Amino acid sequence: MINFRQFKKDALSQLKGRWNVPVLVTILVFAILYPISYALSKSESLLKQHGEYSLIIEILVSALSGIIVTALSYFYLKMSRTQVKMSINDFLVGLGDYYLPGILGFLWYMLWVTIWSMLFLIPGIIKSISYSMMFYIIVENPGISVTKAMNISKVMTFGHKSEIFCFAMTFLGWFILSCLTFGIGFFWLVPYMSLSSANLYTALKMEAILRGTLTPSDFTE
Repeated sequence: MINFRQFKKDALSQLKGRWNVPVLVTILVFAILYPISYALSKSESLLKQHGEYSLIIEILVSALSGIIVTALSYFYLKMSRTQVKMSINDFLVGLGDYYLPGILGFLWYMLWVTIWSMLFLIPGIIKSISYSMMFYIIVENPGISVTKAMNISKVMTFGHKSEIFCFAMTFLGWFILSCLTFGIGFFWLVPYMSLSSANLYTALKMEAILRGTLTPSDFTE
């Protein structure tokens, strides 16, 4: 049984006195992604007329998203396991050291989630949860292949998908409140959610090892 409250309580404790850098990182990510999403929305009709360019842009946006998601996974996993103050450099290290596996991992992730979503919405959601731990696995185990990271994520989340979904839903109220603040609340919600998720990853990994479905050697290439 996943202890939602404990992961969130631990996240708040880990953020105490250390909010400033995670908030700055979130602002930086928004500053990168917002202009891109705005530009795409403005050129949507043009892209529909040129399908080949639309596909290329979607791949490029997915690649950028993969780099950012992996860097955030590195940043918050490190923050969850140390009491020292973080710096922007910790996020930049994630960007620089894991950009290639981030790109490959996110494209592989999106490919399979899209394939399952074509069957129906529910299978797509289930698979997105099943693969949700792979980016933490990638940054914690440099050199591991994205396919192996995905397979390990499936093992870690086995039997916990409904719990993980409910865990995500516990942030719904905060999400709505952040929208009502014209998005400003997300600068604090994202760190809170991200650290809670990093704590969830550590707990799922430990449980899988304790029950014997994974061994420490499984996390090496």
